[in-house]
Amino acid sequence: MPGFLATSTFVRRTRLAILLAGCVGAGVLSGCYTEGGPGYSADQHVYVSRPWQPYTITLHDTRTGQEFWSRDVPVGKKLVVSFVENQGTSDKYTPDLMKWAVVDEERETSISLASSIPVPPANARRLETVIRTTPELPESMVQTTRGTLAPAKRATVRPPTVIVPPAAPAPISPSAPGEPGAPEAPIPLPESVTPNR
Repeated sequence: MPGFLATSTFVRRTRLAILLAGCVGAGVLSGCYTEGGPGYSADQHVYVSRPWQPYTITLHDTRTGQEFWSRDVPVGKKLVVSFVENQGTSDKYTPDLMKWAVVDEERETSISLASSIPVPPANARRLETVIRTTPELPESMVQTTRGTLAPAKRATVRPPTVIVPPAAPAPISPSAPGEPGAPEAPIPLPESVTPNR
């Protein structure tokens, strides 16, 4: 009986290993596209656009500096790009094929890369990412709110109130004797008093 149990455990483990390998293989073959890539060198890229990170992806030919292909990825969507060697044109300029699709951000499997274009070889191409002006709303939000919302109120910042004391009165020019600030005028003496001469 112990020999039968050992064989049975071995058979179960083998079946489990085959099943797991089959699931992994099916996932790879059916196109499992997650952010960050598949975890191995597959020349496959995934770019997810979000309101604070809306991507524009551009493919450049490094031999000429030419912009070969470009795509704005809408917010809430992701661009999946995969390169296939020797599937492009028969010349040396665009021998590889780039396949791509734009799908919903949550979708990770069963993605069909229906669009394609012949591209330069791996040693002569570069994918560049540019983040557009942020924030950018998803199309679904823009369509449902167009014309239905009041414009956003902006907080106005008022400058601080400064109280300036009133200016001091301008000095009066001493033109006539007897006014404040005027030089002293001789005091008239009564007629009974005569000055000493």
